[in-house]
Amino acid sequence: MTAFITASAPARTSSFISDIDYNLETSTVRVEFKNQDVNYYAVTLNAIQELLNPMTSFGFWFNKYCR
Repeated sequence: MTAFITASAPARTSSFISDIDYNLETSTVRVEFKNQDVNYYAVTLNAIQELLNPMTSFGFWFNKYCR
């Protein structure tokens, strides 16, 4: 198993997402939900850039890029 080398998105409140970590090298995000489920999604680098904006809600971002 390879390590998931990540950085964390700026913290914000969400009703169903606890945290989102991202890996620029692989354009992958790790989404941890409030129910403690964890899923990985391949996204674009532009999506990760938008995630870094602290004004973007996790829910809005997730629905736009991880569906």
